[in-house]
Amino acid sequence: MNVTRHGAFESRRSRAIANHILAIALMACGWVQTTAADESHPKLDPAVRFALEQATDATTVPVIVIAQTGKYAQMRSRVLATGNVVSAEHLFIGALSAKLRKTDVQALELNSAISHISLDHLVRSTAAGPGGGGLPSQPGTGNKPVDEVLLSTLGILNSSVTGKGVGVAVLDSGLQPSTELPAFAFKDFVTNTAGAAYDDYGHGTHISGLIRASAPSGNPRSGNSMVGVAPGVRLVSMKVLDGSGQGYTSTVLTALENALNNRGSYGIDVVNLSLGHPITESAATDPLVAAVEALSRKGIIVVAAAGNWGRNPTTGLAAYTGITSPGNAPSAITVGALDTNQTAIRSDDRVAIYSSRGPTWYEGRVKPDVVAPGDNLPSLAAIGSSLYTRFPEQRMADATGNPRFMRLSGTSMATAVATGAVALMIEQHRIVSRLPLTPNDVKAILQFTAIPVSGSDVFTQGAGALNASGALSVVAVLTGSATTDLRSTTTVTPTTTIASETNIWNQAVVWGHTVVYGETIYANEPAWGSQITWGSAVVWGHGVAPGGDLVWDQAATWSTNTVWDPIIGPSAAGLAWPELGGQAVVWGHGGPW
Repeated sequence: MNVTRHGAFESRRSRAIANHILAIALMACGWVQTTAADESHPKLDPAVRFALEQATDATTVPVIVIAQTGKYAQMRSRVLATGNVVSAEHLFIGALSAKLRKTDVQALELNSAISHISLDHLVRSTAAGPGGGGLPSQPGTGNKPVDEVLLSTLGILNSSVTGKGVGVAVLDSGLQPSTELPAFAFKDFVTNTAGAAYDDYGHGTHISGLIRASAPSGNPRSGNSMVGVAPGVRLVSMKVLDGSGQGYTSTVLTALENALNNRGSYGIDVVNLSLGHPITESAATDPLVAAVEALSRKGIIVVAAAGNWGRNPTTGLAAYTGITSPGNAPSAITVGALDTNQTAIRSDDRVAIYSSRGPTWYEGRVKPDVVAPGDNLPSLAAIGSSLYTRFPEQRMADATGNPRFMRLSGTSMATAVATGAVALMIEQHRIVSRLPLTPNDVKAILQFTAIPVSGSDVFTQGAGALNASGALSVVAVLTGSATTDLRSTTTVTPTTTIASETNIWNQAVVWGHTVVYGETIYANEPAWGSQITWGSAVVWGHGVAPGGDLVWDQAATWSTNTVWDPIIGPSAAGLAWPELGGQAVVWGHGGPW
C-alpha cells in the first residue's frame, strides 16, 4: 500500500477500529449506557461521563476544562460563574482545573467557549501496574551500587561524555539529596511550599540517581558510588507525587508549565516523566498529551514511561494496548522496560513481561518507541521513604555497610536510563554543532540505532533496545547543516560491539503508523523541523517499508476470542480500565506479524 496516497484513509480507519474495540471493552465492563451516549456528549472525556453517573448532585468531580482557541478568558469566566474555585490554571494549553458539580459540567458542556472537559486523573509512578510499578521484581544481590552491567550494555562504561551542561527536569516524588546526587533546583508542587528537597516516597530519588548520580570526586564513572547514566547533568527536581507515589494530572500540568516558563533560568533540555494514568480519551483531547506536545514544540525533549500493564494478571500472558498517558503523546519518547538478564551482552535480552505494549488506545499508534534496561536496577534510596520502609529486602549497602541503595524495576527505571542517554546525546552534539537537537532528531536517532530484541514485535519493543553508544556515534557526525540537503556527508557503520558481540542496528524509524527504512537519519527532510508533530500524517525519509502501513493493514482483524479484563482497580472517579488480555490480537496477515 502506498502510504503517501492512502495514509489519511488508513489513519481514519485505524481510529474507527480502535474506537470500535474501545466500545466492546466498555460494554464488557458494564458501560453500555455510557458508551451509547458517547455521540451526545462529544465534549466530555468518557471518564468524566462515568464519574458523573456515579456522582450525586451534591458531590463534585475533579476536571480539567479546555478552552476553544482564543476563548480562554470567556471559558474561565464561565467556570467561575458556577461558584466553584479554579484550583489551577494551565495557560500553555488553554486549560484550567476545578472541582465541579454534575449540573455545572452539564451547563459548561453547552458553552461555545469550551472545547473539552477531561477528568483530573490520578497519576502514579510508572502507572502503578502489576508486575512492576516501580517495585522490585527480585531481591537485590551484592553490595556494589555501581551498575557496571548497565553502563556496559549501553556501551558507555568508559565514555568521556557525561551530559555536562545539560538540564534535566525530573517530575516525580522528589529528591533526597546526597553527595552523589545534588539538586540544582527543587520545587514542591504537592504542598506548594518552599523548603529543602525531600522524597517521602522514594521513587524520585531512585529515578534521579539512575540519571545523574556520580562519584563524589575523581572520575564520575568510577568508585562504589556511581549509578547514573549521565553523571554530569544539572538536575531539576519537581515534586508532583506524594508519599504514596501518586498525584493529580493538574499538578503535573502545573509543573510542566513551570518547566517551560523557567526553561532559561533552569536550563532545561529534557523532561523525565516516569509516571502516567490510563488512557480514557483521544490523544487529541488529553491534557497531558497536549502539555507534552507544547514542550516538544519549544524544543524540550520529553521522555515518558510506557506503563507497566504488559501482563494479564489472571493468565500471566502478554497483553497489548497497555500504554498509559502521556506515553501516547506523539512527540514523546515513550520507553518500555528491557530485562538484560543481568549481563552486558544483548543476545539474552528480553522485554520485561510487565512492560506495556502498544498500540495506543483510540489512535492505534505504535508505542513504545524504544525499550531500555529497567529491570532490577540499583540506584540511590531515599532513606526513611515509603519504598525504603516497605521493601527492606531490596536495600543494598555501600562500601561502609550503610544500606543507602535499592534495586527497583519498572518502565520508570527504563525511562530514567533513556533520559540519561538523551542527555549524553545533547552534550555530544554541542561539541560539533551550535544547532540544537530537536525532539524529532533525538527520537529518530534512538530508533535508528536501536538493537532489535529477539522474539519481540514492534508493539512490544518499538524500534528496539536503547543503544547509547550507537546513538552517540551518529550524533558525532550530524553537523546540523542549515541547508535542505544532508545533515552530514559522513555515515557510520550501523553496528555496535558490546561485550564481544557485534549488534546490527535496527536502521528503521517508527513514525506513527509507518516504518521507514534506509539512511533516514542522515537526511535533513522537512519532518525534521521542530514544529512537525510525530504522527501518522508525516511521511519522510528515503523509503517506505514493503506494505506501507505496518499497523493497520487492509486485512487487519481482531480474533473472536479476544478477552477484555477490567484489571485496574477503581480510581478516584470509580473508573476501571479495560485491557486486552492474552495474545489474541491478529494484525495484518496473521500476526502479531
